[in-house]
Amino acid sequence: MAAKAAARFRANFPEWRVKHEAVWGSPNWEVFSKAQEWDADLIVVGSHGRTALGRFFLGSISQWLLNEARCSVRVARGKIDEPDFPVRLIVGLDGSSNAEAALDEIATRNWPEKSEVRVVIVDQPLEPTVVGEFIPVVSQTVDEGNCEESERSRNLASAAATRLRAKGLRAEALVKIGDPKHELVKFAEEWRADCIFLGATGLTNRVERFLLGSVAGAVAARAHCSVEIVRKKSLRGHANGNGKR
Repeated sequence: MAAKAAARFRANFPEWRVKHEAVWGSPNWEVFSKAQEWDADLIVVGSHGRTALGRFFLGSISQWLLNEARCSVRVARGKIDEPDFPVRLIVGLDGSSNAEAALDEIATRNWPEKSEVRVVIVDQPLEPTVVGEFIPVVSQTVDEGNCEESERSRNLASAAATRLRAKGLRAEALVKIGDPKHELVKFAEEWRADCIFLGATGLTNRVERFLLGSVAGAVAARAHCSVEIVRKKSLRGHANGNGKR
């Protein structure tokens, strides 16, 4: 299987140097260790296997790698190719450095002609407490804060779309209201997206890993399309302790 996969890569990317190997051990740990040893930029895994047991194990492996890997991770799902149907990409932004890294990945890669991108920011407006609703100054402050945040989101998404258009992509900016875990998955399915790009929240503590699981992990598990979780290379080098890249 490894040899066949390597041959396929060589056929599609003849200028690449492709090697293959098979190892024995825990799949998630072996992939993690190889990525660490090689200082990988990206790990690509499938979303599930062909059997029920395979789906369980591969699904758990992809989720584990999303949380623990020091590099970017792509959970790949197949699609039916349709003639003349453009590649459709979604990038979810939240103003974080890792989200900017996800935008960078799209901006620096080579995409087929007519590829389309939707830059999506999902806002979750603040709501006053029951007591606060009866205090005008509290309600007004919350409303003003929500308006400012909405304006900031529109400006951020618009600037990102402008940057992608400069790279030759057909990009539009969208600001949605709701829970990012649900809104991103819903929009991706409605728009028939090929991949969702998201930034990882961090690697340094349990709180950050929990947050990653609550948003990026949930999107990766539920989306019908591929999902790529991007980590900044500078953070990876620091985490690995080798200062590379």
